[in-house]
Amino acid sequence: MTGGNGLLRRRRLAHARTATMIALFVLALILASWVPRVPQIKADLRLGDGRLGLALLGAPVGAVLTRWLTGIAVTRFGSVPVVRPPCPATAPSDAVVSAVGYAGWLTGPPVVGGLAELIGLHRALTVVLVLLATIVAFAPALRAPRPDPAAGEQCPVRPAADGGPASS
Repeated sequence: MTGGNGLLRRRRLAHARTATMIALFVLALILASWVPRVPQIKADLRLGDGRLGLALLGAPVGAVLTRWLTGIAVTRFGSVPVVRPPCPATAPSDAVVSAVGYAGWLTGPPVVGGLAELIGLHRALTVVLVLLATIVAFAPALRAPRPDPAAGEQCPVRPAADGGPASS
C-alpha cells in the first residue's frame, strides 16, 4: 500500500467518525428534548406507570432486536453484503428511501406534537394513521422497476470460491 492510499483511508475513516459523532449528537438532542415532556404526555394520555413503562420500553427493545438481527446477518452473510445495496441499479432509490425514512423519523415527532397542540392528540394521531394508510395504498405504484434480465440488468450474487459468504 502506498502512502497516498493510507492517507485516503485515514481521511475516509475520519469522515466516517465525524459523521457518526454528529448523528449520535443529534439523536441525543432529540432524546433530551423529549424526556422532559414525559410527565405531561403521561398525564395527557392518562397512562398509569405500568403502561408508560411499557411504552417507553419499546425503543430499547427495538434497538436490541435490530442489533441482534444485524449481528446474525453479518455472521451469516458477512459485513459487505449486509451493508452494500443488493443491486447497484437500485442503490440511488435505496438511498432516497433511507433519507426520507430518517427525515420522517426526525421531523415526525415535532410535527405530531405541533398538530396535537393545535387539534388535539387523538386527531393528530388520526392524521398520522391516514397518512400511513395513504402510503400503504400507493406503495406498490411507487415501486422501482425490477432489473430486466433480457437487457442485461441482472444483479447476480456469486458464491465465494471457498464456499463462504456470497458477494456481488
